[in-house]
Amino acid sequence: AIDSDSELVAGSAVFLDAAGKITPYDRAWDRRYEGRVIRNLPGPAAYAALIRLPGANYLPLRSWGYLLNAAYYRETGILHPKGVHEDIGHNALIASTARNVHYCDEVVVDYRVRPGSISNSGWSVAKMDSYLGVWAHFRDNHARLGLDSMVGNAALHVIRNCCWMLRKNGVQQGDEQGVLDRIGLVMAEVDDDADPEMLAFVTRLLHEVLREIKLPPGSLAQLLSRLPAGAQMAGAYHDLGVRRQFRRRQVLA
Repeated sequence: AIDSDSELVAGSAVFLDAAGKITPYDRAWDRRYEGRVIRNLPGPAAYAALIRLPGANYLPLRSWGYLLNAAYYRETGILHPKGVHEDIGHNALIASTARNVHYCDEVVVDYRVRPGSISNSGWSVAKMDSYLGVWAHFRDNHARLGLDSMVGNAALHVIRNCCWMLRKNGVQQGDEQGVLDRIGLVMAEVDDDADPEMLAFVTRLLHEVLREIKLPPGSLAQLLSRLPAGAQMAGAYHDLGVRRQFRRRQVLA
């Protein structure tokens, strides 16, 4: 970490389940990001990686498993929100102003997966309210760092992460509409500057996840109605263009 002369250093991790089985985690992502795993990234590129912008490089999406230069961290003034377990977006903010962020592919963390833990239990309204607090912290610090134009992409990143967690853990019975309403609050902050490819992906993911967890018909339309018209059109046009290109390739094949 010291030799890399970086403000942040990320280490690789494996998952350890209750039976003692070890599953590679970051190595699997490394393969998916073949050609885009760069060991040293400047702050803006690290920020893009940590909100999974299309075409960005790979960095692990977590706060644990990172080493931070203490003086640099204090200087940013961006402390982790108190009383919450979710770390979505925190390292993206910290990394955005760094001179260098280093990714070490050596395994430094065995992450224990415990059934019934906070990260492995169903989503409730209370849990979603805590998540909204993390989102507010993430969003509000964008202005401090001159990242105002990225708020829409940051909102999409938070919604995508929420989708992954809902797919894994589901929603507590009786809290379905409350969780949906709170996702809608984040969706309302997706603006016309949002990346069309990212928006199209998140829209498709929402469609799949809402169907999987058996939320009522019309749930996706309810969420998409919160988007500004420009963002809706940009995402739709991107999706249409991808489908046309795919069909063209099928014809040529």
